[in-house]
Amino acid sequence: MKIKYLFFSILFICCVSSVAQINGRILSKSEIPKNIKVKGNIQSAITWKEKNGEFLVILTESGNIEVPKSEERQAELHAYCFQKNQQSYAQKWMVFDFEEPCPFDLEVGFLKKTLQVTDLDQNGIAEIWLVYKLSCRSDVSPSELKIIMYEGQKKYAMRGKTKVNLSETETLGGEYKFDNAFINGPSIYRNFAKNIWSKNVNETWGE
Repeated sequence: MKIKYLFFSILFICCVSSVAQINGRILSKSEIPKNIKVKGNIQSAITWKEKNGEFLVILTESGNIEVPKSEERQAELHAYCFQKNQQSYAQKWMVFDFEEPCPFDLEVGFLKKTLQVTDLDQNGIAEIWLVYKLSCRSDVSPSELKIIMYEGQKKYAMRGKTKVNLSETETLGGEYKFDNAFINGPSIYRNFAKNIWSKNVNETWGE
């Protein structure tokens, strides 16, 4: 009886874990529904299902745009979240960020292969993670680095600077701050964000 009880206990735990897990699927541009309109050039997209329904996030970038009658350029990015309702999609939230007109080297963009979906607290509601950089610089200096996470309609933000190696012993940047949502939220969110930060904080030139 004890062995039988143990078997069914393990089976129950496995079933609960599989139900709680939320997996995102990266979409190609051709898989994105044609009736969804977004601003900018599509960089990546991910879809998933959770207890509140089926969702889609699309990341776009404007690229560098010439400012009329000047030698400056500007750029912006967007992240759009849509929920599928029968055959249509309703926008749930949007992230918008930009760099002011810049006469130097301009960089505004999402980091490659960082868009992901998790369910760290296993409540059946996905956490969506976005990572991007902003910079206007004429020297070897840090960029702005931001990690934005959404769970449902709630936004969490981690903001700081990339780290630049000035020599074998000297670095510049690398610091960050959590917003109040992260500070007051579950520690598992902060720990996961720190892990993403450590993987992306070092400045890599020309990539």
